[in-house]
Amino acid sequence: MTSLSDKKYWPDVSIVFYPTSFNSTIAPPTDIVSGLRPLIWKHRSASFSQSFMRYVAEIAHTRPLDVSLICEALRLLFNCDNVLALQIPDPDNKDSTLSFEYIATMELIEEIDTRLQDKYDERKMEISPDNERISGALLSASLLRHQVDVLQNTTVDIICSGLCEFGRKNANKLDELFGVMSIIHIAVAGNFLLKDLQKHLPGDGIIQALKNCIETELFKVKGARALLDVAIASAESGYTKNVAEEQAWRILFPTYAAQNS
Repeated sequence: MTSLSDKKYWPDVSIVFYPTSFNSTIAPPTDIVSGLRPLIWKHRSASFSQSFMRYVAEIAHTRPLDVSLICEALRLLFNCDNVLALQIPDPDNKDSTLSFEYIATMELIEEIDTRLQDKYDERKMEISPDNERISGALLSASLLRHQVDVLQNTTVDIICSGLCEFGRKNANKLDELFGVMSIIHIAVAGNFLLKDLQKHLPGDGIIQALKNCIETELFKVKGARALLDVAIASAESGYTKNVAEEQAWRILFPTYAAQNS
């Protein structure tokens, strides 16, 4: 959710990610980090740090084909010790400070968690590139793939909800939505989730749960069925056949990909 501070900060941040214009090609991750560091130091505030993470979540939704480069930039940024340790005035306590890492991480968690949850929220259920819950799942999977690990427990809960918890005989649109969010994670970043997933789905449980989606005809959208096949192939290969984020999105929404290539 955007705020008044976003109108103040987003133009400067956007120029870092898209130097020519928002419709241009995204900058290389190293260039993005080089541009972000002076901005973070210049503003040195919780409002900027939070607004920056809201921008990340927003462009991951509006520019999903760029999400891998966005997350690689975050990985590089989160490896800059002098940036992470930067102390910022605590807006709730004038006598204390908080690190940029803490503020940015907490905002990023909130942004993604808002998009992925709640499993009983029946709004925004359509399997569409306009649904921020699906683009949020792609962002979450990409963060895991780039080892920016902020939502491991939530991600595992989402996958288990999508593959196991709902009654498949009476599957509805919400079940299908959580199934799509699950297979995005498995197809893109299954190897980074395997250890935690196997606590809930030991042995061949993950593969069987994926195949159950075929047997129960969970996915009505053709692109979702195609991505399910990719997720199964990845799981059966021991996650050596994970697909890139852009490829997963193109499989799921081939019309979107054709219009935005």
